[in-house]
Amino acid sequence: MKPLISVVLITYNRPNYLKECIDSILSQTFKQFELFILDNGSDCSTKDIINQFSDKRIKYIRNKINSKSFINKGFEFTKNKYLIITHDDDIMKNNFLDIQLGYLENDLTIDVAASSISLINNEGKKLNKTRPRILKNKSWNKYEFINYYIFFGDIIPCPTCIFRSNFIKSNKLKFDENVGPAADLHLLFRINCMDSKIFLNKTPLYNYRIHSNQDSNINRINMEYEIKPHIIKLLNNKQLFSTSQKYVNASNGIIMNIILNEFISGKIHFNLVKNNLNRLINEGFKINFITVYWTLIGVMRGLKNLLIR
Repeated sequence: MKPLISVVLITYNRPNYLKECIDSILSQTFKQFELFILDNGSDCSTKDIINQFSDKRIKYIRNKINSKSFINKGFEFTKNKYLIITHDDDIMKNNFLDIQLGYLENDLTIDVAASSISLINNEGKKLNKTRPRILKNKSWNKYEFINYYIFFGDIIPCPTCIFRSNFIKSNKLKFDENVGPAADLHLLFRINCMDSKIFLNKTPLYNYRIHSNQDSNINRINMEYEIKPHIIKLLNNKQLFSTSQKYVNASNGIIMNIILNEFISGKIHFNLVKNNLNRLINEGFKINFITVYWTLIGVMRGLKNLLIR
């Protein structure tokens, strides 16, 4: 039976997690897929793990040297109707493809379908945290996700995004290599500036691994700083100047939200608060409804965390 979807798995020197990740893909209740494993210059242990599998749906492609541009090779595998580019240390629940492709097959207006995620630690233990925390399925047409982000700050988990291949080809989609680690969020902002529809399933169908050396809150702050100039440029090029300013206010507010939450909770020192406040002021921080809104939420979250310790 002809494959319906190309599953692209980008990997680089993660032998401890790769087998479990591949197992989760091959265990999908939906069977009509091809699995393209793109090895971004790993050592020989990666190929040894892949050689343990005899499934004919697996295609292995190795880059000779590690390259940040290699991830965009994933967008070349559009011969099947759908495409997903996923992480080598995460785990798909066995009904992930079945459910998400069901939404795409039943609603032809959806161009990108994603799902919420459950966070797991190094050992694969669930952390009882779901991202984003939404009460019902969401969908956004042109510009709607950007406006939603300004007041909710939710990030669509890009490793769960299933794209229609025709949508990728007609819009020549790929990650902007100049954006850095937040290139996936930048891509979703760009998609939302097109005539498109993004769908998000509230049910977490994907286990996303948080490593012990990662601080998800500090990572989020760094991401906001890194992606901000690129989103400003994107929105200004679309002449969405008012939306661009609202986004800047939201991004600054989100940073203050996290910093104050972490400080009040006793997780960071005041110097980090002061350094970030000085940086925001130097970058044109303004007190307005959006920044106050996000700052107050951070204070309330910090107080809540302090009380339940």
